[in-house]
Amino acid sequence: MVFRVVDASGWAIAGIETEGLTPHPWLRDPETSELWLWKHVAPARAHRREHWAEKILSELARMLQVPVVDVELAVHAHSDGCLSRNVRPHGWTIHAGAELISARESNFDARAARPVGYVVDTVASVLAGKTRPLMPAGLGLPTDLDAFDVFVGCLMLDALVGNGDRHARNWAILRSPDGQDAISPFFDNASGLGLDLADDRRAELLARPSGVQAWVERGKARAWTSRNGGALSLLGLLEEAWSSCSPGARAFWSKQVRALEVEAVDLVLGAVPGMSDPTRTFALEVVRVNKGRILNACTS
Repeated sequence: MVFRVVDASGWAIAGIETEGLTPHPWLRDPETSELWLWKHVAPARAHRREHWAEKILSELARMLQVPVVDVELAVHAHSDGCLSRNVRPHGWTIHAGAELISARESNFDARAARPVGYVVDTVASVLAGKTRPLMPAGLGLPTDLDAFDVFVGCLMLDALVGNGDRHARNWAILRSPDGQDAISPFFDNASGLGLDLADDRRAELLARPSGVQAWVERGKARAWTSRNGGALSLLGLLEEAWSSCSPGARAFWSKQVRALEVEAVDLVLGAVPGMSDPTRTFALEVVRVNKGRILNACTS
């Protein structure tokens, strides 16, 4: 199996998304009229393989029942990249985490490297009273999970793959016309798995005893601050959030990560067109090692 690459060359631009650090165009699928956000591979960032990360994480999230946007690898305007399906239903509004936190924390600045107030307890507070996703991506989640319980599942996915970029602009809530709030499927999942490493660096780490273990243990939750005011590792962030979510969420996410088969992950990695064997081997080892670390640290 190889993932398809959508030819979006003829898709019309339907708008520009300005939320985030870089504007991206919305493209309209001429067959379905659906909107998809287009992200091209910028030459200066090509080594980061962010389009691969977006696609792989969308597939792994589906295995775990973590709601994320649907992603397709694509080409458009003579560039490689990926498409992310619009998560906002007609008539609904979307409000990024940064907006929610800013309304509660006067000193919060989403542009800062580690914004004041970006802590687990604040996120739990702004998500209180909000529901699990109402989008198809949320189907299969237990009905008793609330928005923060679902957010913890996203942090589990980040810890599994080594995505240290869960800042306050790549998660959001969706608000219905009658004022109902639900957490959005997660988006902008563009890092992890060591996809930005060179093959010789991967080979070096794989050849060294516990080389991958040591590498993943250095993974930081870059934008976050711990409850005691210090920096957080990805696993440390998950542990703090784990202690604050519901018992039902802990039981569900424990079951999901325990059931994740490394062989199934390998099939996903093997479906990425053009991925080298060292890239695939290293990414698979990252998942295998992190799965064990999560199970050791977080149990139901």
